[in-house]
Amino acid sequence: MRSYVSPKSARTVGRWINAVPRHARALPEQLSPERTWADVLALRNGSGFRAVARFGRDYQCRANPTVPVTIGWSERDRILPLHMADLARERIPQAEHVTLPGCGHMPVSDDPALISSVVLDTIAAAAKP
Repeated sequence: MRSYVSPKSARTVGRWINAVPRHARALPEQLSPERTWADVLALRNGSGFRAVARFGRDYQCRANPTVPVTIGWSERDRILPLHMADLARERIPQAEHVTLPGCGHMPVSDDPALISSVVLDTIAAAAKP
């Protein structure tokens, strides 16, 4: 089922979302109200969102990766605060753990160049013999 929201409503709601304390993005002003509203609708309408959220409540990661893995934790994430990265380090010690400075919960929106760099560094590590 698709949602129809008029452009005016999208701008109004988007401005409200951008005015809310920076829970999801460290730099919400970088995105237009329309883009912000589109992100909200995509999340709400995503077919797997609720199932993943339910599964995640009791999930206990015990990964033992056999390929290079990088876990980036956003410095300004208010949904998954930086101190929670300690648990990731404990559970997946063989991963490369990096802090994403200045980023909130949606680091790709906050600093796409930084995220690209982290991904490319991980790919380069995987290419090493």
